Amino acid sequence: MKAALAAKADIVVICASDDDYATLAPEAAKLLAGKAILVVAGAPASQPDLESQGINHFISVRSNVLETLKGYLKELGI
Repeated sequence: MKAALAAKADIVVICASDDDYATLAPEAAKLLAGKAILVVAGAPASQPDLESQGINHFISVRSNVLETLKGYLKELGI
């Protein structure tokens, strides 16, 4: 997260095992503090819990990648 913040990244994708997302994604969101869009790569079982914590961006093999990326661009005002 330090490197992403130093680089002024607009989007940060977190990749981990499904079991680790429940703890890693909230920690990442806290460190980013809204300075970048946090995207969870995958569809973890903890997704409903993560969404209840405000983590709403997920991308996986089931995602419509074009529409997902268009949504990120729109959110960034591009």
